[in-house]
Amino acid sequence: MVGAEAGDGWDYEGCLMIAQVMVNRVLSGYWGTTLTSVLSASNQFVPWADDTWQSQVPTANQREAALDALNGATAFDRDVLYFCTKSSYYSSSWFQSLDLRTTYANTYFMAS
Repeated sequence: MVGAEAGDGWDYEGCLMIAQVMVNRVLSGYWGTTLTSVLSASNQFVPWADDTWQSQVPTANQREAALDALNGATAFDRDVLYFCTKSSYYSSSWFQSLDLRTTYANTYFMAS
């Protein structure tokens, strides 16, 4: 899933950010308390919903970042629960109402 969301060109840092949002969501309990419940929550992770994640072969960076996030590595605070593309951010008043914490490539990371 990290690869499906991040893409092949992302380095370890960016992949860790994506993975950490997924882990942060599990820890928050808002979308359930398992990774599967978080990923399968309605309208949250498109690659999960449309099964495109299954055709992804993870890179070494993606795999390492996912495992590190599961083992407690962090790139930002635990309250960062959302990410979206730059265009989605600027076309959504809801995303803009969140606390923008950092950006990576074309992706914005936010807390509520």
